[in-house]
Amino acid sequence: MMDSKRVGLLVVAIAAAIAVLGDLLLRGVPWGANVTLFSLVLLAVMVLSATWSGCGLVGGWGWLLGVLIPLSFCFLWRDSLALLTLNVVAMTGGLALVYSRTPRGDLRVAGIVDVFHALLVTAVHASAGVIFLIRNDVEWRSWQGVKSSARFIPTLRGVLLAVPISLLFLALLMSADAAFETMVRKVFDIDIAVLVEHSLVIGFLGWIVAGFLRGRLIAREVVVSQTSGRLIPFLGIQETGIVLGAINVIFLTFILVQFEYLFGGSAFVKETTGVTFAEYARRGFFELVAVAGLSMLLLLTADWALNKEKRKSVIVFRTLAGAQVLLVLAVMVSAIHRLVLYKAEFGLTEARVYAMGCLIWLLLVFIWFGWTVLRGRRERFAFGALIGAYGILLALNAVNPDRVIAAVNIARAGEGKHFDAHYAASLSGDALPLLVDELPRLFPADRSVIARRLIQRFAGSQPFDLRSWNIARHEAIQAFIAHQRELREAAVNLVEGPR
Repeated sequence: MMDSKRVGLLVVAIAAAIAVLGDLLLRGVPWGANVTLFSLVLLAVMVLSATWSGCGLVGGWGWLLGVLIPLSFCFLWRDSLALLTLNVVAMTGGLALVYSRTPRGDLRVAGIVDVFHALLVTAVHASAGVIFLIRNDVEWRSWQGVKSSARFIPTLRGVLLAVPISLLFLALLMSADAAFETMVRKVFDIDIAVLVEHSLVIGFLGWIVAGFLRGRLIAREVVVSQTSGRLIPFLGIQETGIVLGAINVIFLTFILVQFEYLFGGSAFVKETTGVTFAEYARRGFFELVAVAGLSMLLLLTADWALNKEKRKSVIVFRTLAGAQVLLVLAVMVSAIHRLVLYKAEFGLTEARVYAMGCLIWLLLVFIWFGWTVLRGRRERFAFGALIGAYGILLALNAVNPDRVIAAVNIARAGEGKHFDAHYAASLSGDALPLLVDELPRLFPADRSVIARRLIQRFAGSQPFDLRSWNIARHEAIQAFIAHQRELREAAVNLVEGPR
């Protein structure tokens, strides 16, 4: 393993380079090729630095790279802000886990608490590690090739501290006095605001990356005692059985009621509840998704807290938990049925599509729970659930939610149902080619709304920038250019069509 002082210098150099690269790629432009390139550089740096320093990566890192690399290319593919935000969150969490340390040393057998512990420790290192890096880990006086280091190093530290503070005060004073601002601009002929923005971006990225790298390459490993992992006493099968049994009765009653509504039809629902079948479906879908998530949390907590010294207790628990898994799967079927009704009456939105993605993931998680936890292999659960989440996210990128939403809602408009033109026009560039192709199918008023919104968004689009380029954005601009004449004609047509 390399000497920690040498590693400290390496971390400083890498963090500075990545911070400058991040400023060049990410500052002031939409997400696209820039995020893909930045993510791939980070992944490469993490793997190479861990190899060179002799620290190695956490067990199971190959599986994570297998989903993180394809996920990074999704920024070249999609334009939906909601989807790209999910991708960024997933990439950040994945990068943290690849570079993390768990008490077991292998993510594939890490528990849920271990995973959260690894993420928390990594976050602490990223936010505060650079302080210890500069104060303790780097032997500044051993910097080769620098003469009179006793003078040079304090001077360097002074400059590094003075630059951002001076820029901040300079910007404030320029904002406070127009004459002073004019003088500064004449003397330096630079845009202080842009300079401050560069400094903030580089400083933030350098701080986070340096602390992040130090946490894995230099900081001591955090060891958690395997015997002190329980925060609450063991629960007996009586307490656990009562809780699971009561919930199972509630779920079973709910399912029986669902069958009654399902076979009774819309007239039965309206007569019984006083609402239409569609309103009944609209009310329940998101609640059922929440029920499924809370049920999984309950099962995991009960398995964790149960005293498993008696085999009979384990058998009773697995029976009750298995029954609850089956009941929750039936509840999920009800949720899916409600979404079908919901879509038929109200169309699709991003919230409904992503909630459905979450529901599908929970469905896979419950199946995985039965295959691992209920078979006495709890240590395999967390990693499989994590990989499943990345799989669902990659599938969402492949499906292209915004295009699906536009297609479903336009099809409903063709059937004479309500169409929200303002919402359709707010969809990302992922949906634009379909929108302009299908524009003639819509009523004139809806065409006008969409055309005017699209002209506002794309007529004054920014000049080409390779950093923010991606496939969806490129195809959207090309589709807008190809249909620009039709869009301008539709934009001035305010005739209200028959509804």
